[in-house]
Amino acid sequence: DVTSVGNVVINGAINNASGDTRISSTGGRITQNGDLAIVSGQNVTLSAQSGVGSALQAVQTNIADSGVLNATSASGEVRVKEMLGDLRVGTIGGAGVSNVVLEADRHIVNADDATSVVQGRRVELLSNHGGVGTPASALNVKTGYTTNQAQWPNNGLMVTARDSINIRNQADV
Repeated sequence: DVTSVGNVVINGAINNASGDTRISSTGGRITQNGDLAIVSGQNVTLSAQSGVGSALQAVQTNIADSGVLNATSASGEVRVKEMLGDLRVGTIGGAGVSNVVLEADRHIVNADDATSVVQGRRVELLSNHGGVGTPASALNVKTGYTTNQAQWPNNGLMVTARDSINIRNQADV
């Protein structure tokens, strides 16, 4: 576990083959410096006050096949890229998050149909070699909506996948 009252910058790989990995910034953000840093673990939890990842560099993960990603923030953006295999979603984003960008090597799916959710005013999902959700378990999202057309690019949902896309929008943020 890593806990900081300020920013956390990941400069190298964090390898945790048999346990859970938790990184928390109670007063700042979690960012990654360069493409070589990968956070691994059975389950990975990233929790920040003002964002996870950045527009220039998503936090890269390698979570165990049955593991779950939780990446939450009170504000800012949440950007995470699963480097190998499926991305099993726990709780991603939050009510105060402007953008959530998730990218996975394979599928992006719910870890638990009842509690899994991706939440942000704008949610972008990219599955490079798989699908998003399944016919039996659509991925749960909560996105923003406004009647102000000038703000439409900052709200809503964008999904790209090679395979099927199954989404359930639970509510507007």
